[in-house]
Amino acid sequence: MKTHFLRLFDYDHVANEIIVKALKDKSLATDHKAFRLMAHLLASQNVWLLRCQGKPAQSVALWPSETTWAELRQNLESLPEQWIAFLEERADFSGSVSYPNQSGDHTYTNSLADALTQVINHGTHHRAQIGQLLKAEGMEKLPPTDYIAYVRLKGLH
Repeated sequence: MKTHFLRLFDYDHVANEIIVKALKDKSLATDHKAFRLMAHLLASQNVWLLRCQGKPAQSVALWPSETTWAELRQNLESLPEQWIAFLEERADFSGSVSYPNQSGDHTYTNSLADALTQVINHGTHHRAQIGQLLKAEGMEKLPPTDYIAYVRLKGLH
């Protein structure tokens, strides 16, 4: 299971890099909806990492009101390293994650595997939304961010 999640989180990082490059190539402002979605995607990955680590996450804004390109780049580089370190130190993926929601008024418990799957699926969802916004900005051919494109790129079997 560790190998599976390590591959998925590497895929997620590669796909995020591709989308951020496309955002940069279009010279989108930090208040553009596509940029804000990418900032949200990374903020939510931070929230889930903290939850999985058993740390409080309510202080992290899920929809950051202002994010700079430098902050986005920093999150894009540091979060994958933190996720990989978290996954590498785990021997068992059968445990659960208990966490309060962002408003702190309810506590949930999910399996660790479901929490990790949520992170990956949430990223895919928002990258698709960003792709549609890039098309609306005139991008004719979207960069390939499908999982199978990643597998082919990496030469995996």
